[in-house]
Amino acid sequence: MMMIGQGSGTSHDTAIVGAGLAGLAAARSLAAAGQSVKLLEALDFPGGRTRSSALAPGQREVDWGAEWLIPTLHRRMMALAREFDFELEEEDGATVWDVPGLREVARLKDLQALYPNFSAGMSAVQHWFDTPPAEDERNVSIGTLLRRLIPDQVARDLLEVAIYPLTGADPGEVSAAMLRGEIALHGGGLEGTFAPPSARLARTCGGLARALAESLPTGLLETGIRVARIVVEPDGTATAHAAGRSWRARHILLAVPVAALHHIAFDPPITTVGPDTSGRANAGEDVKIWAEIDGPPPPEHLSKRSPLRLAYSWVQDGTTLLCAHALARDIAGHDPATLLAKAFPGNPARRLGLQDWRAEPGFGASWMSARAGHDPAADFAPSFGPIRVIGGDVAPEWVGWMEGALASADAAVAELMS
Repeated sequence: MMMIGQGSGTSHDTAIVGAGLAGLAAARSLAAAGQSVKLLEALDFPGGRTRSSALAPGQREVDWGAEWLIPTLHRRMMALAREFDFELEEEDGATVWDVPGLREVARLKDLQALYPNFSAGMSAVQHWFDTPPAEDERNVSIGTLLRRLIPDQVARDLLEVAIYPLTGADPGEVSAAMLRGEIALHGGGLEGTFAPPSARLARTCGGLARALAESLPTGLLETGIRVARIVVEPDGTATAHAAGRSWRARHILLAVPVAALHHIAFDPPITTVGPDTSGRANAGEDVKIWAEIDGPPPPEHLSKRSPLRLAYSWVQDGTTLLCAHALARDIAGHDPATLLAKAFPGNPARRLGLQDWRAEPGFGASWMSARAGHDPAADFAPSFGPIRVIGGDVAPEWVGWMEGALASADAAVAELMS
């Protein structure tokens, strides 16, 4: 394809803002189709919320953002992993369920036999899913839904901790429509939703994003470019502006987290983009802690008694690593090492690191968990003239997952090339 005509800065068929997984995938596909493409990343490295690094020099890297995939369901991620020869490591085993009034070590299906009220709660949620919605569930929180369906407090708490790995958010803030969507994507059953056959990439998801970036044509990606303003021109093209430089294109794909969209100025304004819309649409506030620990690797933990709501271990090259997840609000002002020592007294930590996506410029939230009252896919996925928002936050399927980021990129490429 030909580049567009005269204009400020450089001109391209498509400019992409954000080199996370969606931006990288879209850039590669469009370039392979013969388009002139420019990919702009605000950070000094690609990957976005798919990021990995080691706790100490010489150690195996760990993922600070996206980490898990489901091999039987995530065909795009599996194709990418095969292309770059990334092996999978599957996980299986019992879970420590720790809520007020109950502590059990069991697999999900066994917990239902051990605590019949939990089984009844699972059945109630399954019936809700199998029944057509009686109201607009975007406006109902998961917490409200569980209170309606499950009278037993312990059973509700068990369902909440089972749901947490899907949302990374307060259940009182996440839309019930998101839970319905997750159950549908996992095949329609709760057991497959709460305990899917998941796996991680041995060389990390961040490593896969870097491999994808390195496969791009030379010069296509520029890092350290923070786009501050996008102007739709009279001829229907658009120009992205950043610190005295500009890129004009027939189309601009915004592969930027929804929670950070309002940091870009649009001319003319996009009415759905602002602090009260894009800035609040994502309820995700998961903080991720990795620690190198001593002692035997602990099993997976799901807890409502500890601020560390989800934890699991990973043994690499003789080193035991522990990953813990918590809500940012729950650990604010606390020393992560102290929290780990209290939750896992038999596993002293030698070193640790923490990632809070909400506190990092350009992100504003962890993975997408649509806040009650918001519908990011409807508000942000449509095209705004030559501008289109893409990424896992607005994916047509697998919202909030890496598979969703790739699905969004595929949909955008198909539309631009049609």
